Amino acid sequence: LTFKPASQKTNLKKILADALQRIPRNSVVFLLSDFINPSDIDYDHELKVLRKTQDFIALSVRDPREFQLPNIGFVELVNPETGAKELLNLNRKHTRALFKHSQEKHLQILKDRFKSLGIDFLELYTGKPYINTLLQLFLTRERRN
Repeated sequence: LTFKPASQKTNLKKILADALQRIPRNSVVFLLSDFINPSDIDYDHELKVLRKTQDFIALSVRDPREFQLPNIGFVELVNPETGAKELLNLNRKHTRALFKHSQEKHLQILKDRFKSLGIDFLELYTGKPYINTLLQLFLTRERRN
């Protein structure tokens, strides 16, 4: 709880491995992330162990604007983890459509991944109430058990 990151890069594998060491068995564990770092995907082993030892739920928190880019001309995107910059022309409908498609595809891959691991996965969005979504998840889990 007093962790001070040495880097701005997300390392879910390390976070999950640390959770395995610190969190008592049979705890309810929520993993909240945007899950958008495509280079950080090698943590299935940790997920499987957490799934077996904990009541584990993954929550994706995203902003709807990440799927619908505005038609506002050129913007400079900066990756907060790497500092890499890219100039993007949002006037191009094709560019906005490609971006939306890539975001939707990534989200579907996440859903499929967590489902194959037997882990409940919930999508939450900023600006949208989350209480009913969480309640629905817990009701579904209660019926299942």
